[in-house]
Amino acid sequence: MIVGGIVLCGGASRRMGSSKAWLDFCGEPMLVRVTRVVTSVAMKTVVVSQEDQSLPPLPDGCEVVHDRIADAGPLAGIEAGLSAIEGACDAALVVSCDHPLVSASFLRALTDKLDDHPGVVPVHEGRTYPLLAIYRVSVLSLVKTLLNDGERRIRTFTATCDAAEIEAKTLGDGDDLRSLMNVNDASAMENALLQAKKYLRD
Repeated sequence: MIVGGIVLCGGASRRMGSSKAWLDFCGEPMLVRVTRVVTSVAMKTVVVSQEDQSLPPLPDGCEVVHDRIADAGPLAGIEAGLSAIEGACDAALVVSCDHPLVSASFLRALTDKLDDHPGVVPVHEGRTYPLLAIYRVSVLSLVKTLLNDGERRIRTFTATCDAAEIEAKTLGDGDDLRSLMNVNDASAMENALLQAKKYLRD
C-alpha cells in the first residue's frame, strides 16, 4: 500500500493572532515542522492552503494545492488533498498543521491499523481526531458528493464513509499520545512547547 500525506493549513487564527502556519515552534514554523514529519512517512505529500495564503518554505517535493470550494472547512481541504494524490497513492494521512508534536511513529502505527477500513480515526478520552487520521483515496467520490450537497461537517464524512474509530493508546506508547495535542490558543502553545522541551531532554 502506497501512503501519501495531506497537511491542512487552515486560515488565520483569531485566538493565536496570526496564521498557525507561521507560528514558531522550536525554531521553525509550525507548518514546516508538521510537514517535515508527514513527509518522512509519506510517499507524496501535499499541503492544502487558502488561495492567497502566505506559506513558509516547505520541504523539497511538497506540492501546494487549494480548495475547490472556498470557505468550506477541512472537508474541502481533504478533497483537494485526495484529488492531488489520486492515482499515486492508495491512502492518505491527513494531519492538521496545529499538531506540532505529531510523531512519525504515531503516523506509522495509524497506517498499520488501516487494514480493510475506508479510514481510521484516533479516539482519546472520548474525543475523536478526524484531522489526525488516515483515509483511503477511494473515499474521494464521497467527499465530493457531500461537498456538492452542501455538507461541511467532518464528522458527517467520517460517519458516512464508515471510518473505524480506534483508541489512540493502541497507536504507541504514552509519549506518542503527544501527537494528539493541538494548538488552538496561547495556553495550548505554551503547553506544547513545554512538552517538546521535555521530549528533547528525554
